[in-house]
Amino acid sequence: MPLYSPSSRNSHAFLSRIWQDREHLSETEYKGFVQFFYLMLCGHTECVIAEIIRIRLEHVKVAIRHSSVAPVQFKTGDHVETVSSAPLVDSVLQLTEAIRREAQTAPLRKLIELIPKVFPCKLKDVIGDSSVADLEALAALRNLFAHSRDFVVEFELSSSAISDLGPLEKPIKVLKSANLVSNEPFGGRNWNELVDAIHSDEALRYFYKAAQRIELEIYKLGTYGPSNFNIRRLPPLPDIDTEASV
Repeated sequence: MPLYSPSSRNSHAFLSRIWQDREHLSETEYKGFVQFFYLMLCGHTECVIAEIIRIRLEHVKVAIRHSSVAPVQFKTGDHVETVSSAPLVDSVLQLTEAIRREAQTAPLRKLIELIPKVFPCKLKDVIGDSSVADLEALAALRNLFAHSRDFVVEFELSSSAISDLGPLEKPIKVLKSANLVSNEPFGGRNWNELVDAIHSDEALRYFYKAAQRIELEIYKLGTYGPSNFNIRRLPPLPDIDTEASV
């Protein structure tokens, strides 16, 4: 019987405290906090998806236990031979365990790919295209900050217009859709405004609220069997302020 001690409690407690004190941080400290913010938010969402996958796979293991699977009958002419289903059950259990282990350490993008392998639907069928776009933007920010990548954009020398936003492409697209970033063209002279947008309180609140909403929607995938059967809900994201609550 596994014992669980959610590490997210610690990051949630730190987030609640530092969010209230963020105005007292220096510019560099604040940007460091923003990096932690996106990493924590992405990590929390990864954990929720991994847990839902684990729950479903546990249900699969219970449903196909050896005693509940009937033997297979093979008929050749008038001859009927009954063969135990145990080897097939073992194979299914091995596949189930392999997916469970993969989900346990998979990053967000991989977890999104695993959803239709475990459930009879894609993640977008549950949370919608716009929420999937939010998750992909969050994954891009996570990769940017987790690996200490530089902010790099490509722009045309002739016009100074930005031609490639690099890792900022998906986050900026999402923020533009939410009217949090101007639709005016950006170039070499004002590209830093894009970086500022990622670090803005408005962007943080947007992605935080999206993560809270998505978490509630994802848990719908775990509804199977008796109510609350083997459901281990993770500590939810705290309401950092009234504007960030669902």
